[in-house]
Amino acid sequence: MNKFDMNKIESFLISSLLCIVGKSGTGKTTLGKGLTKVFPSLKEVVPYTTRPRRSESEDCYVFITKEEFNNLQPSLVEYTSFGGNYYGVTEETLDTHHIYVIEPESLARLKKKYHNKPIITVGLVCDDEVLRNRFLQRGQSDQDYLNRKLTDEQKFSEGYLNDCDIVLNAEASEEDVLQECINSLENFTNGRK
Repeated sequence: MNKFDMNKIESFLISSLLCIVGKSGTGKTTLGKGLTKVFPSLKEVVPYTTRPRRSESEDCYVFITKEEFNNLQPSLVEYTSFGGNYYGVTEETLDTHHIYVIEPESLARLKKKYHNKPIITVGLVCDDEVLRNRFLQRGQSDQDYLNRKLTDEQKFSEGYLNDCDIVLNAEASEEDVLQECINSLENFTNGRK
């Protein structure tokens, strides 16, 4: 792909909100970070959450108290709760950021409420055994995987991929999935799916 094509894709993404959706372990966060390395002017959405920080280096959320979240709620475009914790994002954040890792039910609500720029959706799919192996490689247990799989089965209906503009098989290497995403975005920007 030449520099012109890459610039065209980046310009397209800067004026859009690219939402990445998929079950736990499919590589949503990895793909988002990969895209920001290839296209440095893109910024990932960093939602607010009331959940405790898992490590000092964790930077995928803005950590706030429940009181702060309640005060922020009128400006939230989309919010949800999981495990007794709240997660949400403001319109201002969406307006100034380009890549959002999101759950299907949150994506459906977002599409109804947010109209400031086009929303492009990338869905990631992966075989259950690949997902299980990724959990184990992260140092998590089989029980952790089974618990998350059960949660994902409740959240992800069979048809959620039908609402995606691009669907990628995420079983390949991180680099291959990233390249396939870029190729698909090139086709998308050129009017081909």
